Amino acid sequence: MFTLGGVMQCSCSVIVSAIAGLFFSLPTLAIDVGPEFMIPGGSLGSLGEPAANYPSRFSAALCGERYLLAWGGNDGSVRAAWVTLGGELLDTSPLKLADRGASPSIASNGSNCLVVWYAPETLGVLGVRFALDGSLLDEVPLSIAPGHLNNSPPPYDRLQGIFHLDPQVTSDGRDYLVSYRFFQAQSWGWVDTVRVSGGDGHVTEGLGRFVPIVFEPTYGRWATAWNGSRFLLVASQGGGSSEDEAWLSGAAPGALSLFGVVWFMWGSPVSVASGEGSFLVVFNGGGMRPDPPVPGGLKVVRISSADVATGMRYGSNLPGGADSIPLDSGCPWFCAPLENATAYDGRQFAAVWSSAAGDVFGAVLPLDGRLAPPVKEFLFEGSLSTLALASSGRGSSILVYTVPSTADPETNELRGRLLLTDNTAPVITVPAPIAATATTRDGAIVDFSASAQDDYAGALTTTCLPSSGSRFPPGTTRVSCMGTDVAGNVGIASFDVTVTFAWSGVLAPLSADGSAIFRSGRMLPVKFRLIAASAGITDVPARLVLESLPDAGVRPTEGSATTAARMPSDVFRYDSEARQYVVNAPVGAGTWIAHILMDDGVERSVQFSVVR
Repeated sequence: MFTLGGVMQCSCSVIVSAIAGLFFSLPTLAIDVGPEFMIPGGSLGSLGEPAANYPSRFSAALCGERYLLAWGGNDGSVRAAWVTLGGELLDTSPLKLADRGASPSIASNGSNCLVVWYAPETLGVLGVRFALDGSLLDEVPLSIAPGHLNNSPPPYDRLQGIFHLDPQVTSDGRDYLVSYRFFQAQSWGWVDTVRVSGGDGHVTEGLGRFVPIVFEPTYGRWATAWNGSRFLLVASQGGGSSEDEAWLSGAAPGALSLFGVVWFMWGSPVSVASGEGSFLVVFNGGGMRPDPPVPGGLKVVRISSADVATGMRYGSNLPGGADSIPLDSGCPWFCAPLENATAYDGRQFAAVWSSAAGDVFGAVLPLDGRLAPPVKEFLFEGSLSTLALASSGRGSSILVYTVPSTADPETNELRGRLLLTDNTAPVITVPAPIAATATTRDGAIVDFSASAQDDYAGALTTTCLPSSGSRFPPGTTRVSCMGTDVAGNVGIASFDVTVTFAWSGVLAPLSADGSAIFRSGRMLPVKFRLIAASAGITDVPARLVLESLPDAGVRPTEGSATTAARMPSDVFRYDSEARQYVVNAPVGAGTWIAHILMDDGVERSVQFSVVR
């Protein structure tokens, strides 16, 4: 926290009510980590297709001004829950979307959100839409990509059916692109894509079949994103394939170019995010091909909008090529892949991954410019099996992950943390000091405006105490204004409001220039009026204090010195006929200063002399 030019900017800790914890902000870190919170009902198991080790994954996405989470539970159902941007669960009981399902995925088109999942009963993809206020738009799930069996009686033979598995969804801001694993063989399949209308949820067109991919989802994984003009589909083929180069899949119907990246064996898991036209791809490098092996570890590549638009082909051996940089060295060339997730936070990319040693790390990567190896930050301890990351686009994200359940080792528990990549406080702009005239004895109503500007969110709402439109008392009041961004950074600035009584100055017989001379032995009338906006005040508290100048050589008479201020005669009364305030004061010979005191703290005084 520091003060500069009267404006205090604070990158402060914030309290999240749902988890009653603190964010500890350190200026040397790019990512702040919130406390862990558990998601009620978030127990996961390996359901859906357990014979093929088909895990039930989960997803998170920004939906309006809150996060929507969805997962496949250990009871085989698909469930969803809402979480505020501050990490507070809005529902203690998750909403059940389907009795049977697995691997949901979520995206928003800005008007609603679509949740899709694999439905074992149809061997295909179902989905529902939510409005941004959290209400369900589809009472009956949408049929997006139904699979079918070739009239095979139970138990069903995989070779005789068509399965649409592991769906993923992204949006172009209007419609949705749903991709899924088309499987019609024992181990290999393809990634199919369809467009779903954001308006009514109907499938409008198939966008084509891309990227041969292994069936086992532990290895064959892909991710999609939209950069404002094109979709990007990035796939890890898996299975030790010889298809170890990046390639452009070609234009799809509807003028959507899908840029497919395929690499070998340990490319999975893979994640992709988009921001301001650029894509960031995080993947696991290395594997059993080529010869000699490519070193393992987590890598990242940034694909520009121009690359996608022109269909630029990245060179072969992308995991070890010049177009990628390392995030985590991981382990030697053959090792378990590192789970990872990435998101665009509104200004930069954030990547999070689980290391082979069981710790969770993160890094912030720039949107443009040279992509250099980033600073790897330790975030927290934990052996995470899967990650999902969703950003508010304003410097904060929610990280959702699973950890082994302490109650049942056969299941995983769904948990979450907030990640803050915005460590800069909003800039608060306040008025210059305000001078106002009292309209009542209690002061004046003062209006003002203050603003907050955040480097991520732009204009923010400010809170000022006292607020604009309050009645400010006579005197000077310090107004403090505060703006808080989504990441919890607090900007503070202050200014003063001074309320005074407008007055006429002293009236006759005193003279404002101090030249008045009186003879002793009579009462001195001290008078003034309130004017302008204060003219209607008839009950202002005012009193008179007389001060004898030290060099006058004459001591004040009894009852006329400063101690006389305690006497009732020293309190001004209002003369309604003359419309003025008056008090009669006894004074002795000497040179005096009359101090007229009101609650606004303004120095009002006049000099006069008394002779014998």
